[in-house]
Amino acid sequence: MTLPLHFTPNILIASADAEATNRLRNILSEWRYPVQLVADGVEGLKALTGQAPPAIALIDAGLPTLNGIELAAEVKRRAAKRPAWTMLMSEQVDVATVASATDAGIDDLLLKPIDVADLRVRLTVAERVQALVSQLDEQTNAVRFHASHDSLTGLWNRESLLNLLFPETDRVQRMRTPLTLLLLDLDRFSGINDELRGWR
Repeated sequence: MTLPLHFTPNILIASADAEATNRLRNILSEWRYPVQLVADGVEGLKALTGQAPPAIALIDAGLPTLNGIELAAEVKRRAAKRPAWTMLMSEQVDVATVASATDAGIDDLLLKPIDVADLRVRLTVAERVQALVSQLDEQTNAVRFHASHDSLTGLWNRESLLNLLFPETDRVQRMRTPLTLLLLDLDRFSGINDELRGWR
């Protein structure tokens, strides 16, 4: 399996520590990562559960409104698919912190103050994992499409149409609302099929 050649993840920094945030932002910008900043847990939750969430999140354990572990747990609860790769930035990494972070869905821990070399290694791992997840998502979507659509026309296949139709017929019987079904029979369509198959 090959990784995408130009996968550059967006990175969220969630921290109320302005000095540490500016240092991190400068380092990540120098490494050419797009960076988004939030200063509290509520804003972090919006960013991580929005339409275009970042691929990687660096979350301060002492974040206000929702601390880092609470934020990660809420993102895990709400996320429809695999959420961002999250790193908890904490001044202490003891057994209790590790256990709470793991339960909340945190992927990695960063000891504060952040060591640049350590950050670089952990970001490389996170980037590889998220690139693989992105590639697997694309392949899964492609398989689902081919399983539910005709390979020649790109339209829903018979099984998918029946799966769509049965719930609709049940619904109109319950709600007593109209349902319209249009069937088309195209003359000499088999010849068109044969001709198009010859082009593939």
